[in-house]
Amino acid sequence: MVKRVSKLKRIDGITHGSHIDTVYPDPAVALNLLMEGIKDNEPRIATVELNVGKILPRKKTVNVWIYDVSFGDDVFMRSLLIEDSKKKILQFATAFPVLNSETSVEFEVNEILEWANRLEANVSGKVIGEETPYVSFFAVDYIERKADYLELDTARAKLAFLAYWAKVGPIGDKISVSPQNGEPVQINLEDAELLLPASFKGAFMDDYAITGRVLRVKPSRTLYGDGYLIRLKSLPLGEIDLFVLREHLKGENKEIKEGEMLTAVGWLQGGLV
Repeated sequence: MVKRVSKLKRIDGITHGSHIDTVYPDPAVALNLLMEGIKDNEPRIATVELNVGKILPRKKTVNVWIYDVSFGDDVFMRSLLIEDSKKKILQFATAFPVLNSETSVEFEVNEILEWANRLEANVSGKVIGEETPYVSFFAVDYIERKADYLELDTARAKLAFLAYWAKVGPIGDKISVSPQNGEPVQINLEDAELLLPASFKGAFMDDYAITGRVLRVKPSRTLYGDGYLIRLKSLPLGEIDLFVLREHLKGENKEIKEGEMLTAVGWLQGGLV
């Protein structure tokens, strides 16, 4: 009998600041709003096994309270709190924004990269389609669907993109490439639909630069202010829902129209359908 190789690996986790600023740039105010929202919401409870103790490490089964607090028309904040049954308190573990996405892809699950807190993970693999890019997304549902990620070889996954910044227009106009023993060739980037690893300092595996054509756009209010929910056509992923705050749009053009090219840098997240 062939032994199945585990897809699970352990990593430290994110190498830059929180993603909360994609929907609310003031973290202190965002945290206050989150705590107020938690008071008015009913949690879901997941039971997980964590490693505890530094001198004598051991496994411990704990309850994790999951709160989803609305932060706007199309985004909410997911918070994970660990129950301490002895002290009868909840310890705040993590929080991250989630975009309500309607776009999905068929995905080949190759690796589960679990963070040190054992509550969060990135999922890496191939998008199955016209193109087959290898991508890594932050799994917003990992706390509840870990067993499914480990078991499934392929799955339908909803993908979404929260932009750190975006601008109307392509990534560039033209670039010149000079192949060996050949004449320079002009590559037109005006209609290029691309998905590239982000190159800013501290970029993590789920940070990408994306370009594509706007298929649909609508105003999307958050607790912070105005934003846009955009359906973007980008060949590597097919179609993907993208959110950007209006103040995070670069350049003078703060209006986005259907049919325009859009360039954005941001965070790729996903969850199982």
